[in-house]
Amino acid sequence: MESIILDRISYGKEEDYGSLIEGSSGIYNEIFRFLGDWFSDTDEIEVSTSGSTGVPKIIALKKEVMRKSAEETCNFFNVKSSFSIHLCLPVRFIAGKMMLVRAIVSGANVQVEEPVSSPNCNFKEAVQLSAMTPAQALSILSNDPVRLETVNNLILGGAPVGSELKQLLQNLGTNCYSTFGMTETATHIALMKLNGGDKSDVYKSIGDAYFELDERQCLVVSSKNRELENLATNDVVELRDNQSFRWLGRWDNVINTGAIKLFPEELERKIQPYIQGNYFFTSLPDVVYGEIVILVVEGTKRQLELEPLNKLEKPKRIFFVDQFSFTETGKIDRKNILKEIMDA
Repeated sequence: MESIILDRISYGKEEDYGSLIEGSSGIYNEIFRFLGDWFSDTDEIEVSTSGSTGVPKIIALKKEVMRKSAEETCNFFNVKSSFSIHLCLPVRFIAGKMMLVRAIVSGANVQVEEPVSSPNCNFKEAVQLSAMTPAQALSILSNDPVRLETVNNLILGGAPVGSELKQLLQNLGTNCYSTFGMTETATHIALMKLNGGDKSDVYKSIGDAYFELDERQCLVVSSKNRELENLATNDVVELRDNQSFRWLGRWDNVINTGAIKLFPEELERKIQPYIQGNYFFTSLPDVVYGEIVILVVEGTKRQLELEPLNKLEKPKRIFFVDQFSFTETGKIDRKNILKEIMDA
């Protein structure tokens, strides 16, 4: 019979989750709500998408698909019943839910922590696997990197990993990976190593997932374990083979200026070594070029180094915003920030 171990306390199907939900708050309330659904007789779990493949919506994922996904991750990171994993992400989204499913299928203990911007990581024992947003990891490594010394493997997702964080990761003994996936794939289907001698700029499939391209040069995902057949994404990639790719950017963010397509994420990578803090490229309508490139920067007005960009790539306008807003999953809220600029 399935069970889960949370901070060394075991919970199974026989628990009164109604009472546990009523008597809890914060992340434990989310955990018990999920476990009540997981240990019920239904075959599916309802999960909110982040909008990676369209408008955010509620979808139903089969529990068996979630189990297969969890098994693939546990096999990759060698997560076993004698180990411990770390949960510091909201359980209402797929990333937090899947950390719990990984504990269920592996028997590993879960060290639970409230999802905050800078997790304490006050571990009672070494952690075989932790999952964080890039913002959480950056906060820890900028202030107290010793907190991650007892984490063997760290996966980062929900938002791109910036140059400052990448640089800090090089001094960390922890194996660090960027994840690629979405709610529809029951979390990540590919990983990219960020530090160590085998670091890379290429995502590699885990499990049985394989990849193709559509006519937009966007990634198409198939996987028997995840019950996916030709799942179209809006992620433009450079396909290396049917199990690896280099991520270029989002099709829905593409800038068409003078009939030339530019990917904001590529422009952002070019200037990463020369600009600190949060920023993003986007576009505004233009009667001559169709769209013009603009750069939005968080913070006060200052001089920026943009020499890595060619004439076409350089922004025609630069906007400085006191403070960026973020989505619940940790991504810069580009659309809302741009709307605020236009409404100002």
